[in-house]
Amino acid sequence: MRSSRPRGSACLDNLGHGVDGRTGRGSSGDRSGHLWPPDRKPKCDRASGRRGDSPRRLRVARELLAMELVKGFGFKRKARTVSTIALVAMVLTAAACNLLTGADGYEEVDHCTGPMCGVCPAGQTWDSRQDVCIQDSLWCEMQGGQWDSEQQDCLPEGTCPAGQRWNVGTESCVPACSEGTSECGTNCCPFGLHCVMETSGYQRCSLCERAEDICGLEEACCEEGSTCTNPEHGVCSSLYGVAGQSCTGGLTCVGGESCCESVVIPGGTFPMGSPDGEGFDDERPEHTVTVSSYALDKYEVTVGRFRTFVESWDYQAPTPGAGAHPLISGSGWRSAWNEQLPASQAELEENIDCNGPWSTWSGWPDTSPINCVNWYEAFAFCAWDGGRLPTEAEWEYAAAGGDENRLYPWGGASPTPSLASYSCAYGGSPGDCQTANDLPAVGSIPAGAGRWGHQDLAGSLWEWTFDAFDIYSGDPCNDCANAQDVAVRVGRGGGFFSGVSVLRAASRFGGTAGFRSGDYGLRCARSAP
Repeated sequence: MRSSRPRGSACLDNLGHGVDGRTGRGSSGDRSGHLWPPDRKPKCDRASGRRGDSPRRLRVARELLAMELVKGFGFKRKARTVSTIALVAMVLTAAACNLLTGADGYEEVDHCTGPMCGVCPAGQTWDSRQDVCIQDSLWCEMQGGQWDSEQQDCLPEGTCPAGQRWNVGTESCVPACSEGTSECGTNCCPFGLHCVMETSGYQRCSLCERAEDICGLEEACCEEGSTCTNPEHGVCSSLYGVAGQSCTGGLTCVGGESCCESVVIPGGTFPMGSPDGEGFDDERPEHTVTVSSYALDKYEVTVGRFRTFVESWDYQAPTPGAGAHPLISGSGWRSAWNEQLPASQAELEENIDCNGPWSTWSGWPDTSPINCVNWYEAFAFCAWDGGRLPTEAEWEYAAAGGDENRLYPWGGASPTPSLASYSCAYGGSPGDCQTANDLPAVGSIPAGAGRWGHQDLAGSLWEWTFDAFDIYSGDPCNDCANAQDVAVRVGRGGGFFSGVSVLRAASRFGGTAGFRSGDYGLRCARSAP
């Protein structure tokens, strides 16, 4: 049985954390599938203040609404997000119910009842959930379809207009391959080239039949296990269980072990989340999840590893589909995220120096965990390094010890500073975080290691995962992740600012993808080839 958390509302400090170390979340987002929480959905009732309106005001309002209907509710350009639709719907719902049905033609219910309800101008579709007309193209996107602007038709997901093909990795239509070429992810391989999948799950065209080697381009088709011609490149390897180009400097951590060590975790099935009555509300319901074998960085990404990424940064965004889990559709990089990345190396350095004395980027040892990295930068780093962000399920599987279902990575013992870095206690001054002294070098607390030897899964830094944040459906799943393209993403593990309650393996938070702080970091996963 996993221990429960204290009840009650959370107070937020100036870093956006609750008093128990959780990140504060607003209540504007609805995680139930509605466009706003059911108990706050606008209703056509007396609270709207329209029942007592004068006939003249109602007539004027009806005329204004009719004008808006003809114009498509003011949509002068194609909106891109459901949140935009929700905002417009929220404003117009009461007006639609009252005015389309006449001065007295409404009820104290959620939906319109008059003869005009459901009637929309050409090019629009009636949304019975919100009682408004919505542009056909937006309605199509809300249903998960692909809008064909030439045919003015909504195509089912996976169907593309003529001259295009469906790409599973990006969940979008891409140009069809010409005659003599073959499909390879978002690419088309000319005759004679092989379509290979990198450890990140990204498909590309290659002269060789294998994608994985570390001998460099001049020896791209080396045999695994053979010595590279250039001795600096070592031995030809599949890269499975080994970090990529961030480790070319040979950075070592505790005990002389490579900071880039990545440990293979055998797949299996475990109960994800917390049972009823235990943990936080967003950890329930507990549900059965199966993950395939994968590799996970033994240590959090260090300052030294991240420096190689910064030094190579020239705004080269990941290729669409890069960093994907090979078994999860839509888990790769999306080109829409490119604008979220820093435009220059100087901007990236400024970003990760975010919290003054708490930032590890400036003046801290290369073995310190890098912090102040947001979700987009974490994703880009892992993809650049030949890996990917772990799914939320993979992260909890490692922290809980798989089917051992541990309460904490080390077992069931209550946290102490000898097991994890939390509550600013590592430097001997609990609750008094003046600098990052309470954030030790990675692997400094070996007693807190997980079942497979992973360090700092509890405390140290919150770690970004791939998943979008939402409540659990409770359904069993295999190799699953929430691949929705939304701004709120899941972080795991708690940080050195955090309280005890968030160090549990099942604890989670939802933070906006652009958020950065001194207790947010990352580690990367790698998939079996």
